[in-house]
Amino acid sequence: MSKYFKLITVEDVYVSVLTAKKVADANGVWTYQKVEKSFPHTGSVLMDAVGRILLETGCWETGDFAQKLEVDVNDFRGAVRVLTGMPIADFVLAYRMRQAKEWLACTDLSIREVARRCGMRFSEMLSNRFRQREKMTPQRYRKLHRPSNFRELYIWK
Repeated sequence: MSKYFKLITVEDVYVSVLTAKKVADANGVWTYQKVEKSFPHTGSVLMDAVGRILLETGCWETGDFAQKLEVDVNDFRGAVRVLTGMPIADFVLAYRMRQAKEWLACTDLSIREVARRCGMRFSEMLSNRFRQREKMTPQRYRKLHRPSNFRELYIWK
């Protein structure tokens, strides 16, 4: 299957949660650069729509995606599996974990708030899924991946 086309990944549809990052230009002058919020095009109308729904909502359920897209839920499941190589539930979880990692590494938001922003009702839900996927707690991930000067480097809402 992937011999003929590239599978669509979470990174192909992901849009950063940050609004700006501090970067140095060629002369070493540091300025804030706006983070591009335009949605990347994957080459698939369906996956572009899924990406937009993930960005704009806390949607988790396959039926909710299918309803928003006005497609049959079984057709939707099959199409996503063909395009991504994984079930929609796994794709959504991977997207939400990507968001959580960015929130954890770049902000001082509480674990509870990170979970909420990723569409999870409880911080325990984030912690459990994080441990399963990343083999560490969200707190440990933050400790390993957040620079001490993160407040100077990133802007978020």
